Amino acid sequence: MNPVIFLQEDTATFPALAIQGLIQHPEGINHKVIGPGTGLTGSECPLSKCSHCLRAAAFYIRGLFSFFQGRYNEAKKFLRETLKMSNAEDLNRLTACSLVLLGHIFYVLGNHRESNNMVVPAMQLASKIPDMSVQLWSSALLKDLNKACGNTMDAHEAAQMHQNFSQQLLQDHIAACSLPEHNLITWTDGPPPVQFQAQNGPTTSLASLL
Repeated sequence: MNPVIFLQEDTATFPALAIQGLIQHPEGINHKVIGPGTGLTGSECPLSKCSHCLRAAAFYIRGLFSFFQGRYNEAKKFLRETLKMSNAEDLNRLTACSLVLLGHIFYVLGNHRESNNMVVPAMQLASKIPDMSVQLWSSALLKDLNKACGNTMDAHEAAQMHQNFSQQLLQDHIAACSLPEHNLITWTDGPPPVQFQAQNGPTTSLASLL
């Protein structure tokens, strides 16, 4: 997946599509997403005239890329820019993902207090959205953070939350895979594998909708 294509998606896809884009196209992040160098603004940035949401997402991807490369100060700069923009437009999922990633960076750097200041509000925001994937990510960091700080009870509570989120996501995945519509993922030829039941109406063939 090209990172630029990723940016055109709904922010509900964070962080999975961002990571997938970085894995498949790491060489295209600088110039295709943010622009040359590490400047955050300027006419040379290809997204300078794009939508607010698109630019906020671009800064998140650049921060994620810098994080993967171990350039933590640079990553913090991009993620703080993301937070500024996402807060201005109530992009809650993007805000939550940025907070967790910042918390992870501070955890790696040994700044446990600042890490906690990031991950706790991220968990609270993720529960309001709700977004169980971000909650899973947050609880994993909370578990490690509390363990490193010697907070045994809090670490146990976070571990239990992480297990609950993991089980729920697994159940949701199994339930989704068992639906007839799931066969559309592998449908490349021939008649559609499923029919759809219209609300308060007759069953409609997918072929008639194409």
